[in-house]
Amino acid sequence: MAERELYFDLNEQDWTICHDGAWLGKEIEDIPLVVVMKSEDDYYIWCKEHRRFELVKKNTGIDWETDTCDMRGFAACFRYRSNETSSKVPNLDYHQCYNPYKESLRIPIRWRLRSDEKTTTVYVSVDICDVIIRYNKDQLVDFAPRIRCYRYGVASYALPAEEKNYFQEKLAYPEKVIYHIMDMLADLAKNIYGIKPAIPEEKIKGENTIMAFMFRPFDLNCYELTRYVPVSKCVPKDCKNAYHIFCEQMGIKPPKGMKKIYYHNPLALPMYRVLLELGVRDYNLMRLFLDGVKIGRLDFATLNPYIFPFWDDTDYEAIEEERKRREQERKNRSIGDRISQAEIDDLLDAGEYERVERRKEYREWNQLKFIMDWLLKEKGEMVTVWRLHKYTKNGPKNWQQDISSMIYQYFDNLSDKIKQEFLDKGFTVAVHDNLVYEINHLDYMRREIKYFWDEEALECEINGFRFELPRYTDEYVDIGKEMNNCVAAYIPGDTYYKDSVIVAVRKDGRCEACIEVIMNDCCIRQAFGVSNEYLAGDVLTAVIIWSEKMLLYDRNHCLEKNEPAHIDRTRAVCKDIPGKKTYFIYSLKELLSLPAEERGNGFYMALTTKFVTAEFNQEKIPPNISINEIPGKDERKYIQTLFPQLDCVIEAAINGVLEAQVVMYKLYSEFMPRNLARKEYWKKKAERRDFPKLLRNVYVAEDFL
Repeated sequence: MAERELYFDLNEQDWTICHDGAWLGKEIEDIPLVVVMKSEDDYYIWCKEHRRFELVKKNTGIDWETDTCDMRGFAACFRYRSNETSSKVPNLDYHQCYNPYKESLRIPIRWRLRSDEKTTTVYVSVDICDVIIRYNKDQLVDFAPRIRCYRYGVASYALPAEEKNYFQEKLAYPEKVIYHIMDMLADLAKNIYGIKPAIPEEKIKGENTIMAFMFRPFDLNCYELTRYVPVSKCVPKDCKNAYHIFCEQMGIKPPKGMKKIYYHNPLALPMYRVLLELGVRDYNLMRLFLDGVKIGRLDFATLNPYIFPFWDDTDYEAIEEERKRREQERKNRSIGDRISQAEIDDLLDAGEYERVERRKEYREWNQLKFIMDWLLKEKGEMVTVWRLHKYTKNGPKNWQQDISSMIYQYFDNLSDKIKQEFLDKGFTVAVHDNLVYEINHLDYMRREIKYFWDEEALECEINGFRFELPRYTDEYVDIGKEMNNCVAAYIPGDTYYKDSVIVAVRKDGRCEACIEVIMNDCCIRQAFGVSNEYLAGDVLTAVIIWSEKMLLYDRNHCLEKNEPAHIDRTRAVCKDIPGKKTYFIYSLKELLSLPAEERGNGFYMALTTKFVTAEFNQEKIPPNISINEIPGKDERKYIQTLFPQLDCVIEAAINGVLEAQVVMYKLYSEFMPRNLARKEYWKKKAERRDFPKLLRNVYVAEDFL
């Protein structure tokens, strides 16, 4: 049974094997210990006698010398917390508390490795020192080292590698410790295979290197390719170079220079196959991508192989059993788990993405493949590769993926001008904005935007400035082009509603400002002028008055950046400046007196809220009326008895006004919950247009309570 113990040597700045027989095998309680702090290029040792840190003048192994004291012991070393981050102590491993000036350090003192030939296992443990230190603005003010030393079982690794034959805790390993663990595993591997595997130090990159060594000790690259090739079936455990096996499994014949790249980055092989599928044939151009694993938003290092339409059926079968087991745990099974890859391809060609497992990756891959085929045809391979390289280098970016998606989806409807712009410039922000502008101006893409009652109330006119809501989707694009901003990204979608509401401020037909309002928080998120400049002058005055009238606060203080004194003066007098009164500012008496021609969106909800809050009392219900048993034919009569003066709401609901129908549904929900028939009746009436969305800002129920 072989054992090794490593301690940190400050002279070598690394972990070193301890050869001092006096300390080998001793328990942590039986060996001397000193606490050492590194600050910039100097080391300070804690002197228990003087209760302070003293500068280390000389260190030899475990012997320490200062101006006043001589000490002996293994070092528990940590780095002094300061703005200087270049200095790094390799053995520092701590858990920082929520208090920024208090840290609890778990400092490794000694790593202990032990190998057992009978079980072909390497056991790893570490002696830990717990220390608490306190700071005051980067000054060490209290260091009472309550030192608690103990042994910490970190891991055990067994050969040959099988499923779950190892144990590993989350504790960072120094590279030198990883090397010695692998060296001891190599000695055990020699007893099994007859040859001791070589340990390439340049391949040591964390604890996963140990796992790779256990998996295939003679070729560490096998571990990273297990997602793409059935390594356990096609690569023998004593295989010294699986490069040709991987090439055969992936169906590729790369040039000779690829073997050297594979040694440093095994994921270059699947990337080579991906580039071939994208139509790239020049190996010199391919080398731009062979050091990475991403193309835009697609990360080929983390995705399973069966999501790719081009992967071999043999690879698909190799993961079939594991995939089926995983799919059985899912509640919603897709069609993709019982069909072959060829059948999946047929579905994709027909555009039926929703029926296929991992449809997002399929869709993004097909979009990228479409763009590449088009670029290769129009511009040639060199220009195409440079376009792809820029797409990869700057990714992942949402707007880059949007370009691929828009061209793929609307290719037949795009003008020749915008197509040529993409061919000439590639993936740029300007191309993205022009695509958004053109697509949203297509006739069949133009949609009407529907607003809630409180959002409609944002429209008004103050000091000649009109505050307007975009009524159609293409107006967002026009505003963005006129204001030189990204407001086109805020176009409400078909399937969900954004909390942001865009308000354009216009004067004499020209857009002077653009405001984003968060209705749920009753605040202004941002308000800017042309090219996102801060507002000033008359338009700033109008926006301040508008925000005060609409009861909106400036959450990010974007109105106060330019002229804070002017803002304070404006707010002081803005109550005397007339603005359009919104329904939620009207009193109940004023709402009841409004003529029918002046009633707009929000009137019925505001009226009902104010009336019920002020007037309704359950004790006023006549004893002969059961609020849970109102028949449909007498509904108007009974509602008038319960809620006098709301006849206009009932009449509007009967006449098909959607807002009034939502109010009726809320009345039944809060006051007559057992009258399910009438409640469902009004719910179905209101469901004609985005009923769940309309309920977002219906505050009637909350005010009732």
